Amino acid sequence: PHYDTFTFSKHFQGAEGCEGPENEGIIMRLGKQQQGLEDTYLQRAEQLHVLLGETEGKNLSGIVEQLRSRTSELEDELNMVRKINKDLFDFSANIITKP
Repeated sequence: PHYDTFTFSKHFQGAEGCEGPENEGIIMRLGKQQQGLEDTYLQRAEQLHVLLGETEGKNLSGIVEQLRSRTSELEDELNMVRKINKDLFDFSANIITKP
């Protein structure tokens, strides 16, 4: 298909001097004014890794605090269930052993 490339012409570089089958047309690359200004994918990945590590550390401390809170709640519930179970056992034992 044929597309009007005039609006993108600043991003094109001629294929003259290229060896191989691509020397018949143009090669689309970043314009010279845009090359080298952006970080490479590796640099971006490293930055994201650092950011994720920082937020992960913050999230982990929050998660640890939530787990401690939930653990104490569950321990309280467990103690209450144990007390109810003991009271129920004592009540049942009284009924069974009543003369």
